[in-house]
Amino acid sequence: MRIVVNDANILIDLVKLQLLPHFFGLGWEYHTTSLIFEELFENQREAFAPYQDNGLFIVADLDAEELGAILNYKKRSFSYRSKIVQLYSTPLKHQVFF
Repeated sequence: MRIVVNDANILIDLVKLQLLPHFFGLGWEYHTTSLIFEELFENQREAFAPYQDNGLFIVADLDAEELGAILNYKKRSFSYRSKIVQLYSTPLKHQVFF
């Protein structure tokens, strides 16, 4: 299963509560965007490095075209972060946690 995480607080809590081994031990593939991941402190980002190295945690960089699509996304009630994840996850058929 692929899961997209759109809230940096989820990632921060996983580090703070020392749950990363358990979280990634589920065997799922987790995704987020660089815009979300950059909200973490450097030491928090470093805690995810082993999981990035083995392909369990993927941080996507969005290009200018994708960022433009986010700004023009029709669902105005969505937050900026929700728009990012919705547009990123839809073509990939990911499960999304908001």
